[in-house]
Amino acid sequence: MKKSKIVESKEATFYIKGRGIPKGCEYCLQGAKTVFFINGICQKPDNCCWYCPLSEERKGKEFSYANEIKISNVNDLLDEINKTSAKGMSITGGKKAKSSTFIFIPMVLILTTRSLQNYP
Repeated sequence: MKKSKIVESKEATFYIKGRGIPKGCEYCLQGAKTVFFINGICQKPDNCCWYCPLSEERKGKEFSYANEIKISNVNDLLDEINKTSAKGMSITGGKKAKSSTFIFIPMVLILTTRSLQNYP
């Protein structure tokens, strides 16, 4: 089996030689990606109590963010995607909350995919 060579780009991103960096990394480096933070509700609190990267403002809270802007519904997310002309999106944080979190993930993915398809 041929051994792949890992290369560091000028932007300090690592990739496998001959393949280039992943599309999501390209978008991030260009500032052309929306970061969607679902919420700060931990999926397995018993397993990660010794380490949590979330700030006290987000940890355990049901708030959602798009590009660090607090959002309260799917339309807010779509507005942020459109305002920034995002070509991609990363989804991070949380799980479905016990009470009324506005996000229904399959619908969000469908809507954002359609929204992102509007851009070249």
